[in-house]
Amino acid sequence: MPQIAANTRVGSTLLSLRPRGKWSVCDDGDAKPGAAGVELAFRVPPPAVEVCHSELVASGVEILRAPTDLPDWRHRTLFFRDPEDNIIEIYAEY
Repeated sequence: MPQIAANTRVGSTLLSLRPRGKWSVCDDGDAKPGAAGVELAFRVPPPAVEVCHSELVASGVEILRAPTDLPDWRHRTLFFRDPEDNIIEIYAEY
């Protein structure tokens, strides 16, 4: 089955829907029982990506993808899972 994604802007918010699984920046795997199966992305100022990463590591949070530059998107991103196994992205635009 092809990967199909839908993107819609609602004010300053971008809503992006796609099937779970491997994609260009992260592999969120199969849906877990009890998980909503969502990814939440939060835009922060550029220095905050590294600060968030340090705080998450210090708190013992498993990092799915350490801070990484995505030049095609002009983003610096960080991915991890919340306690309900959903994907959380912290990103900064550059």
